[in-house]
Amino acid sequence: MLTQTQIEILTVLQGKLVHGDITLIAEKMGFSRVHVSNVLNPSSENFNQDIVDEAVKLVTEREQVNKNTLKKLTA
Repeated sequence: MLTQTQIEILTVLQGKLVHGDITLIAEKMGFSRVHVSNVLNPSSENFNQDIVDEAVKLVTEREQVNKNTLKKLTA
């Protein structure tokens, strides 16, 4: 059973992942897309910290790139 914190993290991630992210994570981590999708689903009982960490890293990097691009455009 997932903890409330895990559910909250997965819910936030779900809203920030974009088309193709599941595939990127699956290929990088060596898992199937279905497994990665199940792990990142807050309704699922599967949890893999490594997959969640990779998803957080991907989202964080994307947000940083977007922030830097916005700074350049408004400078």
